[in-house]
Amino acid sequence: DNQIKKLDVSKNTKLTHLKCSNNQLTRLDLSKNTELTDLYCDGNQLAFVDVIKNNQLSTFSCSYNTYAITAENNTFNLSRLPKGFNASNAFDWSNGTVKDNILTIENASLKVKYKYDCGNNRFDEFELSIIFPTGDVNNDGTIDSIDASSVLAYYAMISTNQDGGYDEEQKLAADVNHDGLINAVDASNILSYYAYVSTTKEDIMSMEEYMKKN
Repeated sequence: DNQIKKLDVSKNTKLTHLKCSNNQLTRLDLSKNTELTDLYCDGNQLAFVDVIKNNQLSTFSCSYNTYAITAENNTFNLSRLPKGFNASNAFDWSNGTVKDNILTIENASLKVKYKYDCGNNRFDEFELSIIFPTGDVNNDGTIDSIDASSVLAYYAMISTNQDGGYDEEQKLAADVNHDGLINAVDASNILSYYAYVSTTKEDIMSMEEYMKKN
């Protein structure tokens, strides 16, 4: 429970027991730990665990792992997950479907769940939480006029010293030009991006990329 974000056990080749539950690990490489017998890595931020090299494993506990992703237009390329994730090992997807390594999310306000074959006949369930992408203040997977209207409504509220009703993630998503303010400029930028997405026939840039070029 130390909120560890990185853990390198590659040089601990004689390691037999590993307990690293309830931290902030997003990757755990156990390929060098061939003598490992007991693994507890619950409650981290892992998208998968690979124990194919750990033939001596007798205890495997890897539940309650949630990895955060940012989706664009309700899609996410699984190749952006930590190195080693194999989409062919993931199955029983909930709130999403996968084709050609692209995850299509059904409801961006809910977590995506899946089971993963970790190797050596070990399986566990993992989750992906969807972070609000820049501009998508209602986190519905689309950046459009609804988001712009929401930003304007928020701006009107805070301009009269009222609570705008946004949580911290929504505030980050609403401040599309990253100037520390949420106002009509952000709403205008969201509308401009929506018009761009609606009319372009080329590969669509993300909101972040669009803002850098405009």
